[in-house]
Amino acid sequence: SVVHVYAAGIYTVMQIETGPGGVSTNIQPNYITALTPYQAWQIQYFGSTNNPNAAPDADADGTGQNNLFKFAAGLDPTNAASVFRITSVAQEGCNIRATWSCAAGHNYVLQSTTSTTGGGYSDPFVDISPVIVASGAGESTTNFLVIGVLAASGDTPAGTNTNAHSSLSTASAIEISALYSRGLAESSGAVPTNSLLMLGTFSISESAIRSSLTTGGVSAVMSAFTPYGAPFAVGDGIGIPSSWDVVVNAMGFSGQQIYLVAFDQPTVAASTQMGIFTAPSWVFPGDGSPLVIDLEDVTDFVIGARGGLLTIDSVGYTFDDTAQLAFIPVPSRYYRVRLAP
Repeated sequence: SVVHVYAAGIYTVMQIETGPGGVSTNIQPNYITALTPYQAWQIQYFGSTNNPNAAPDADADGTGQNNLFKFAAGLDPTNAASVFRITSVAQEGCNIRATWSCAAGHNYVLQSTTSTTGGGYSDPFVDISPVIVASGAGESTTNFLVIGVLAASGDTPAGTNTNAHSSLSTASAIEISALYSRGLAESSGAVPTNSLLMLGTFSISESAIRSSLTTGGVSAVMSAFTPYGAPFAVGDGIGIPSSWDVVVNAMGFSGQQIYLVAFDQPTVAASTQMGIFTAPSWVFPGDGSPLVIDLEDVTDFVIGARGGLLTIDSVGYTFDDTAQLAFIPVPSRYYRVRLAP
């Protein structure tokens, strides 16, 4: 047998036979039709290439995805359940897992907007995954885990950038507590023990702190924060929620405003609420003298607010009011999946 390979199109066939009796020619016009892949797909699903439902821009099953799109995506144009779409975007810790429908033998790349400030679907998209090949047979789903997209880069050892300011002052001991009339609260009540606390100073104004949290998240805020010494936790020195009594030793911050940064979990990355508090009297001493401060001194709720009564049931003690944490804005991104060659 003889095999010929034709490009898509319609061909006339001419057969010429030569023998003792002479030469015979047989011409068959438009005898061979070589289909394009799309034409073969039209015939597979619609029986012909001239069926109105088989037109490239037709949407026979009413999914909003036309035939040309479904052909490229490897979908069934007669089945309304056969669609190319993201089926879920779910948070897993500090990560995001995007899941979408796929067809075997096709390649996909997950994309997202680059902005975390609200943005919209019209923002620029960039590839954030390698090419993902759908294996197996038929239609199914696949997914990609975006690592650390919700992590706060501020979740670093508290000693980072310590002494970034003047190092002329001598070491001072700052005793900070929440022992008296005011405790630390979050949306559901007392901030639990082991929740992260830090003392330090900021290189930006308080209005800029608030703006940075809204537009850039915790990482933007913490990048402007220089901590004093080591972090500590709710419950330190006293063992109950919403309260603590610790001494922080540090040097090199003469005259700097002191801020308490508080979270509702032991790490920044795990937290959903935070607060930043200070008071006019909270100024780092430059002469090495000790400083005693308490949460009840706070008059400036930079992030957070003043709350009401709080009773700690475990010890039967009621705070007159609270320093209330605020919810951390969740970064806003849009995701989409593109077909890859």
